[in-house]
Amino acid sequence: MTLPYNNLTKQEIEHEYPEASRTLKRQLIKRGYTWQISLYGVQTNTATKKSEYRRIEILSNKPYTRNTLVLIYGFFGEFIPPYKYSIWTYNASTDDLDMAKGYD
Repeated sequence: MTLPYNNLTKQEIEHEYPEASRTLKRQLIKRGYTWQISLYGVQTNTATKKSEYRRIEILSNKPYTRNTLVLIYGFFGEFIPPYKYSIWTYNASTDDLDMAKGYD
C-alpha cells in the first residue's frame, strides 16, 4: 500500500515512526500534554554547514501562546536535536521544555 504523501509505504512510515513513539505520545496525552505542534524539515548547522532532516513534536499541558511559539521556533532555529525524530514536552506552568525521547 502506498500512501499519497511523499510516496511512502506503510512499512516505511512504521519504520520512521516506531510504535514506541506512538506509545510514548499516548502516555504523555494521558498525563495532560494534549496540545501538540510538529516541526519538520531540514536544519543546517551554521558552523559545519551540514544539513540534516529533523522531525520534532512538542506536546504541551496548556494551549500555546503566540510568545511561547516564537520562543520554541527560535530555540529550534538555533538548536539541532541529536535525533532525526524527537518528542518534547513543554510544561507551561514552569516554562520547561524537555526532550522526552529521541529516535534515529
